[in-house]
Amino acid sequence: MARRGLAIIPNLIKGLVRRDVPIKSKALLLAGLVYLVSPVDLIPDFMLGAGWIDDLVIVPLLGWFSWRVLPPAVQDDMKKD
Repeated sequence: MARRGLAIIPNLIKGLVRRDVPIKSKALLLAGLVYLVSPVDLIPDFMLGAGWIDDLVIVPLLGWFSWRVLPPAVQDDMKKD
């Protein structure tokens, strides 16, 4: 299950340049990527590992929401890649 979830990450990133991907999906994915590299976090990263917990929850959650917003035809096409 986790492997299948990780396998879709490159396809989601490729989806940023596809024309048939809705803007809402692109915005959610970009928000996750920006949050991941942003120095501003809900829990600061210097707190001995606890600071990464928000990254480990928020970023995959936004990726999942981005995937769920995609139309089924686009999801099927991305799974084939």
